[in-house]
Amino acid sequence: IDTNDALNRNAAALAQLQQLQGLLAHTESVDSDAMLDARKHTAQILRRLNREPEALVIDEQLLPIFAKRYGVDSEAYAMLLQGHSSSLAGVGRMQEAKDRLIQGGAIMAKLFPKDLAKRVDVVNDTAVLLTQQALWREAADTLTTIEPELPALARMGGQHVRDALIMRGNLEAIRLRLGQFNGTQARLEQIVTELDALLGKGSPLAISAMDRLQSLANETGRFTDAQAINQSLLVLQKTMPGHSAGRHGRGAFRAHLGCPPSSSSGRRRRAG
Repeated sequence: IDTNDALNRNAAALAQLQQLQGLLAHTESVDSDAMLDARKHTAQILRRLNREPEALVIDEQLLPIFAKRYGVDSEAYAMLLQGHSSSLAGVGRMQEAKDRLIQGGAIMAKLFPKDLAKRVDVVNDTAVLLTQQALWREAADTLTTIEPELPALARMGGQHVRDALIMRGNLEAIRLRLGQFNGTQARLEQIVTELDALLGKGSPLAISAMDRLQSLANETGRFTDAQAINQSLLVLQKTMPGHSAGRHGRGAFRAHLGCPPSSSSGRRRRAG
């Protein structure tokens, strides 16, 4: 599951999670840590597949269980609130999404006032909410506040390396949406290089960054470059299962210019 999740093979990860829940039903209680984690993870993957209504049902089932089992001031409950915020936003319930995000962020700030990764999560989720309201400039300004800290996040290692790259790519997508092209090509090319080194050439995240490079080339009138990037994308896509770009979608940050990024609650950071 974790491998498919990390590689944004969302449909495969979802099928495995559903199978896992079936197995756990025979060995664990319905409110065991393992079963609760599997259900929470399922909601994350559903958000990444743009199936927020289904994720929302799971979130709302889990909230009272998490409150009772872990406490309303716990990290587990705060993470679930952040995931719930993403699901609510996905079905257009923006004020409720904002309320949940603020509630979860307040708990996290109280629990971990000096934790960089958790602070970045809250800022990122705020940016997600802003993009879902088409507040692109505000989202860019929000993410820009943590941009200088993303190298430090990556140096923490593990999943943080990928998360930092995702957020960097996402910020460039918003800048493209706003027509802010200065320095974007070099930053995107560096992101592709680092993603290839981390995940192997042609990962869905690298394809997303290349797609943004193609958009940039078109927007700046470099049509020959855009055509060359398109040919490279076609070659890479043929090597992927189903000959698809593997849409890393809302859950990993969306591939196409103009689409809002995903929250950490939908990414594979087990945040919601």
